[in-house]
Amino acid sequence: MKHILLVEDDASLGQTLSERLSKEYKVAWTKTMAEAWSYFVQHEAEIDLAILDVGLPDGNGFDLARKIKAHYNTPILFLTAQSDAENRLQGYEIGAEEFIPKPFNHFILSPVVVMPS
Repeated sequence: MKHILLVEDDASLGQTLSERLSKEYKVAWTKTMAEAWSYFVQHEAEIDLAILDVGLPDGNGFDLARKIKAHYNTPILFLTAQSDAENRLQGYEIGAEEFIPKPFNHFILSPVVVMPS
């Protein structure tokens, strides 16, 4: 089963996404940059995709993505309310596979979160 690291500080959205994605994937949900990085380092060989929010209570998803990309080839998807053109460009320049602006229809993730075998 594919393994997703979900980094989302909004409890309601994180719970909903975790439940929906857990039907098809193993999901680890973290709420802060520190939790996410700690989990990532411990499980990096298992993680097939990182879904990152940009606005986090202790940093931002762009910085976390840079740390991940500096050491690993894990695909990254941004899911954020910070979706202006500048932020989208920054996300793609870091190496994101996709940038999904909030609010969004939860069903959009199913076709987007298709990972290579």
